[in-house]
Amino acid sequence: MASPLLSPQVARPVVVLPWYYAESTGDEGGASSGPLLIPAYLLQVMKANSPPKFALEGASEIVVKVRERGRIALASFCTDYVAKMLTEIVSLFGVVGPVGQEILRFERLGATEANVYLNKELDREMADSYSLVLTLTDGRLGDGQFIRHSMLIIVEDVNDNEPVFKSFRSTINVREDSPPKILETVEAIDSDAGPFGQVLYQLGNVDKDTSKIFSVQTTQGKGVISLIGSLDYERKSLYQLRVLAIDRANTGRRNTATAAIVIKVEDVEDQPPVFISVPSVTRIPEDLPINSAVLSVKAIDGDRGVNNAITYRISKGSRGLFSIDRTSGLVIVSGKLDRENTDNRNGAFILEIEAQEIALGVYPSPSVTTEVTIIVTDVNDETPTFLSRQYIAEINENAEVNVPVNLLGSSTAEVIDHDQIFLEGDDSVFDVTPSEGVNEASFLIRVKNSVALDYERIQEFNFRIVAQETVPILPKSSTADVTVYIRDVNDNFPEFSEDVYRVSVPENAEAGTILTTIRAHDKDSGDFGTKGIRYTDIRGQIADKLHLDPVSGVISIKGADHGMDRETTSQYFVTVEARDSNGLGNRNTVQLVISVDDVNDNTPRFLQQKYEARLNENEDNFLTPLIVQAQDDDLRGSSNSQVRYQIVEGDINKNFTINQMTGEIRPRTVVDFEKMSNEKGDIRTFRLKVRAYDLGTPSLYSDVPVIIYVQDVNDFPPIFMQPYYSKSIPEDIEPGTSVVQVKALDGDHSSSNSQVVYRIQSGAQDKFVIDANTGVISVARGANLDPDRTIPKSNFYLLDVVALDGGIGIEQQQNRVPVNISIMDVNNKAPKFVDPTPATISESAPVGTVVTKVSATDADERPVLRFSVDYRSSEGRTEEGALVSPTEYDYSNIFSINAVDGTISVGKALDREKLEVMRLVIKVEDLAAATKGQTSTATLTIKIEDVNDNRPRFQRRYYRQAVTENTKPGSPIVTVVAEDADRNRSLTYSLQGNSDIIGLVGMDKKSESTGLLWLHPVTGEVSVSNKIDREMFSWLNVTVIATDNGIPPLSGAADIFIQVLDENDNNPVFISSASDFSVAEDVSIGTEVALVQATDADVGEYGKITYLLDTSSTQGRFRINKETGSITVASPLDREEKDSYTLVVQAWDNYDYGFSTGEKQKSIQTNNSSSH
Repeated sequence: MASPLLSPQVARPVVVLPWYYAESTGDEGGASSGPLLIPAYLLQVMKANSPPKFALEGASEIVVKVRERGRIALASFCTDYVAKMLTEIVSLFGVVGPVGQEILRFERLGATEANVYLNKELDREMADSYSLVLTLTDGRLGDGQFIRHSMLIIVEDVNDNEPVFKSFRSTINVREDSPPKILETVEAIDSDAGPFGQVLYQLGNVDKDTSKIFSVQTTQGKGVISLIGSLDYERKSLYQLRVLAIDRANTGRRNTATAAIVIKVEDVEDQPPVFISVPSVTRIPEDLPINSAVLSVKAIDGDRGVNNAITYRISKGSRGLFSIDRTSGLVIVSGKLDRENTDNRNGAFILEIEAQEIALGVYPSPSVTTEVTIIVTDVNDETPTFLSRQYIAEINENAEVNVPVNLLGSSTAEVIDHDQIFLEGDDSVFDVTPSEGVNEASFLIRVKNSVALDYERIQEFNFRIVAQETVPILPKSSTADVTVYIRDVNDNFPEFSEDVYRVSVPENAEAGTILTTIRAHDKDSGDFGTKGIRYTDIRGQIADKLHLDPVSGVISIKGADHGMDRETTSQYFVTVEARDSNGLGNRNTVQLVISVDDVNDNTPRFLQQKYEARLNENEDNFLTPLIVQAQDDDLRGSSNSQVRYQIVEGDINKNFTINQMTGEIRPRTVVDFEKMSNEKGDIRTFRLKVRAYDLGTPSLYSDVPVIIYVQDVNDFPPIFMQPYYSKSIPEDIEPGTSVVQVKALDGDHSSSNSQVVYRIQSGAQDKFVIDANTGVISVARGANLDPDRTIPKSNFYLLDVVALDGGIGIEQQQNRVPVNISIMDVNNKAPKFVDPTPATISESAPVGTVVTKVSATDADERPVLRFSVDYRSSEGRTEEGALVSPTEYDYSNIFSINAVDGTISVGKALDREKLEVMRLVIKVEDLAAATKGQTSTATLTIKIEDVNDNRPRFQRRYYRQAVTENTKPGSPIVTVVAEDADRNRSLTYSLQGNSDIIGLVGMDKKSESTGLLWLHPVTGEVSVSNKIDREMFSWLNVTVIATDNGIPPLSGAADIFIQVLDENDNNPVFISSASDFSVAEDVSIGTEVALVQATDADVGEYGKITYLLDTSSTQGRFRINKETGSITVASPLDREEKDSYTLVVQAWDNYDYGFSTGEKQKSIQTNNSSSH
């Protein structure tokens, strides 16, 4: 049983019972859905034969911690009545007072035990603790008599209360021009404790703009609402803020309260007036009377929250004819209107009207302007009138449609007071615009038919312009004469007398030779016509060599260097330009074709500066035909242009012929490249000179070089200098090392055909490569020539090497040669272990016993292998798998190895209990290796098998325990544990000792045993077998034996000392003595009358006897010494009053909590006084 704890909340000794809190599945605050029994102290029976009591080991108070809102079982309580009395005595639990009865409920579990439940949910905010008094009675204490015990219930907080806002302003008015400031401070109270009752503040569900204007900060537990941005009443006049108060719970639910605050923005004077009603255009007649209403405008204050009065005035455009009412905005006529008045052109008035606020304390007052248009319409009160009686105008011939005529003089193209205007007698050549009008209007006379305007056909037009009203009855009208003169325009181009001018001239013509004369004429007049024609330009192939007279049009040759060459150009085309208006007007051109007559002045000219051809040896035709060509630029078909060919140099041996007419050159016979001159290089050449001459008089000629390249033909194969190559190399030769060089020669004389390249055709197996140019065979990069590492194993390589010349395709020739490469062994490979097989050895094996044998292989031809053990890298492990430290157990040389044959044997005595598995790191080395360090290692696992050589050992040398007499059979007393270092650790336990104590022991508890103790043979648990009586055995001393199941079995022993503790199981027994006594009535007070004695087989407090007298039997005359049993006179005796007493004496053991033996009666006879 755990020791009671001291609660930190109280200074007096208390017992703190465990408490439990279950998360809510339905009720707020984590309340369980029903009563839940939790673990609590199981209080033991402490004493027998005593009044009931709470079994709390002397603690003065019970402290229970519970969470509010929970309905749980608090604890289990029991009394100390012994089991044999449960059928007679029932303990009743209770609580004092209505508070305790309201919150606690008891549920009996048996006669002496009950569970205590919370009867309702607790609320820490209502009460954080309850001090209660528990009661206990067995029904024998008398009415209203209870055993009492205090109980303290501490209610711990849960987060079950939401913050509650204190009173605050729900509406706040703020001027729109307010600077950043604090608007309000709110505070919310949370009844919970700790973080559950601490509150944070923040704004909830605000848009991005609002978050830039308002903020909430938590300061000293309060929420400070501040204006941090700028307000604008016209943009937004109302804000609704949600201030959230959130507790600081760091786990579980966080409770939130919301405060709604409305921010009203107050408007200030910062906006000008706004016109809300403005007519765009208003039309009125010119005869509208003065003070007549024209239009009305309306403006309001631009500040929606401020309604200042508005005044109006016309700031521009009234010309004294209009005025406006200052308060209503009504515009009226204030002067006489006359649409025909020259000051009121077009009858349109644009008024600028200003609206101004009457604002106190604002200077200048806000104002705004707008414009209105008033059109004064005409009244028929005037005759149409032209401002001029006659109009003189001119216009260019061919003027485009809608081009206006140009009025001459001071006439004004205006008409007054008319409705329509039109032309008469113009033959539809012109029209007037506008055709309709109101009051005064300007007009334009425009071209309607541009084709009729031709100066060469007609030079002037005469007609009338008419202005007339459109009224149906007697319309008024007026006219004016119009004369339009047509101006001549240079609209004709010079025309040549011939479409094309043609002329012939010899190619050697002299300077000054006249070629031709160009003539042109023009239909226009004056300088625009033929009179003004000038020949202004000549362009073309030889225009810079010709002279053009600008007035006469004569074309001649400037000089002798004119460059005319019929062979180059037989015809020249030039263009001659003529322009009227003295060379500044319209232009026209004509073509002049000049034909050049031939003169024999050109030698034959080859088409190429030189000719080349290629000829393969042993062939009688060029690879492509060789034809030289020349041409004579003199006149085709004449003798001057006929050409003949001949070879004049370079063909000493007459190897070639030429066709005189066509110029084709052909070989006379085949050529042998190797027999030609000792030129170096891949090409041999013939250098000829061929001449082309014409048949003119005198004959002219030219020469051209002809180079003939003779190409070698691949007619010789490569020949190796040896018929066979052989070489031996060591197996560890480095990659890239040269092995052997092959060489072949080619009989061709050209470098391309005689160039030899080498290739390994087969046999290399990627081990060898050959330099294609030098023929050097070397070890390939990354190649391993170790025969033991090649598949299949190979000690030599037979290479098929091919030599190829420089021929291309089927012309390429080749030859082959065999190359044999032998591989010589080198001791360069480390030995390898054959995987060691795990071995086992008995721990009793003597030194020298062979355990196993390891073997290794070496791929070299003559290895010398030696074996050893590397104990530094080896490790040993116990049966549990723990590493064995060499300092705790030196396992070096525990096994030895034969260095030659690898036999492993026991090196020293084995002990499995110290080391069960040995992982030996074994090493093999090739002593015959060319270089040291050719080693290999392997790990051999040797398991040491167990031998039963260790006796079981108990964990203690002896066991000492106590047991109370009358302990229930089957109750455990002590458990013994023995250990066996051997692997065979199946142990059997047995007892040795007094047969009255151990009796005949069975194998299980169900077997009948005559002894007081029973030992479980497997678990080692010693338990009560039969009733133990301390008055018979105060000590139970036995020996326990542990026996293993080895062959032969071994055993170990330990002593067990069990002290039998006394129990109050014996009643006091009165010692027989006289039952009748007599006493004189006059004996003094305190005189001993009788002595009673009782004995109790128990010891200690249980054997201590207390004597009591039944007070009703003594009638106050006698008393008894509680400790000695001496009965003495307590008050004066009077025989005459009462002559005999029967005293009832009780003997109690362990009086405070014990029980009596029953009663013993003593009869006392009172005698007369001794004086009588």
